[in-house]
Amino acid sequence: MASSVLVVSSVATPDGPGEAGQEPTRAPVTSGRGFHPAPGTPRWAVICAWVTAVCVLPSCAWRTAVGLGVQLGWSEAHLRLEQIPGDGTSYVIRLSGATIAAAALTLGLVYRWGERVPARVPLLGGRRLPVWPVAAVAVAGAIAVSGIVGLSIAHWSSVSGFSDRPTSGWALLMAACYAPALLWPALLLAVTFAYLRRRI
Repeated sequence: MASSVLVVSSVATPDGPGEAGQEPTRAPVTSGRGFHPAPGTPRWAVICAWVTAVCVLPSCAWRTAVGLGVQLGWSEAHLRLEQIPGDGTSYVIRLSGATIAAAALTLGLVYRWGERVPARVPLLGGRRLPVWPVAAVAVAGAIAVSGIVGLSIAHWSSVSGFSDRPTSGWALLMAACYAPALLWPALLLAVTFAYLRRRI
């Protein structure tokens, strides 16, 4: 169903001498360190962005573990069907990495590093990203994930690998690992809404 960042932080630096009887002022400076939300970002949006990035981790951990040969209840026949070990191992690891990276991009909607092209990118580095294309990509991503989630739910008995024992402990463990990822589309849309309200 996938990480990986310039951030603005407030670093206190003393100014020169102030007027008599006044403490020296401290000025904010930009730095590559720190991880502060972009100004105007509501706290709920930051929380939703982090939940989005985290909610895919259990399913990715389960999938990767199976790919690496950890016995989590799949039969030998189903492992052969999924080509594990073999090409299926590489596939599930790459899929998990891509899933984590995609979910983590939601953080770019609430942090400053997501508003500009990374400085190291030739020609475009440092340019401000246009608001509507970013929002369009986010909405398209939410729609795509919703479709994947819907298909997975509709065909869960066959894709889970536990069609013959859907209530076994291993089957329930897998379902519990995948369940948090159901939040991804709704959370992404909520964060995108907050991004648009802040940027336009």
